[in-house]
Amino acid sequence: MQMLTPSGQRVARPAVFFFADGAPTDGPGEWEAAHADLINPSFKFHPNIVGFAVGNEAEITRRSR
Repeated sequence: MQMLTPSGQRVARPAVFFFADGAPTDGPGEWEAAHADLINPSFKFHPNIVGFAVGNEAEITRRSR
């Protein structure tokens, strides 16, 4: 993005496609901290995130920011 923008190219925010098959296996607060860092508006390249739950054990929770 840093190389394309100065040359006049339009660059969209990155996209992350997240597929999960169940509850997080991280320790308490680990994924939440990583997620907060990723979506922080002060992070210049914060992505759009699209989540998918797959499989019989998947938990579906909607979070909006």
